[in-house]
Amino acid sequence: MTITIRKSVGKYDKENLSDILDRAINFVKAKYPNVDFTGVDIIFSGSLSRARYYRNDYEDCKYQRPVIQVPTNREDAILYWKPSLGMVRDRVNEVGRWDITCSSIIHELTHHAQYEENRNKGEVETTNNELEYFREFRPDVWELFMND
Repeated sequence: MTITIRKSVGKYDKENLSDILDRAINFVKAKYPNVDFTGVDIIFSGSLSRARYYRNDYEDCKYQRPVIQVPTNREDAILYWKPSLGMVRDRVNEVGRWDITCSSIIHELTHHAQYEENRNKGEVETTNNELEYFREFRPDVWELFMND
């Protein structure tokens, strides 16, 4: 796993990325023990508007290994709207950058697990994992997603 931290990431955020990444990796490893996440490169940036997962499924792909790009500047949790998971809203304001960064990593690494284990692709499983993260580590935020 190669970690790239762009210049746009603030000093305060840089100092905490190791702990955030450890929490996210431990979370997804517990859910997907047979998936190797060490082959995924991670790029942190303070200028991205959203996280992304790239996989080299094409010869002319820019990245030779799976890559996730993660923003470190977001304060609001914005998840995919999935009422089937019991959600009553898809956005919670002022959650904090660390938890948003962690949930973004979990979301994108779930896409990697979907490919590696030939699981259904899409946003239900990724969103469910983010909700599980919030339920475990930020129950106050989980409550806002799930209850009026």
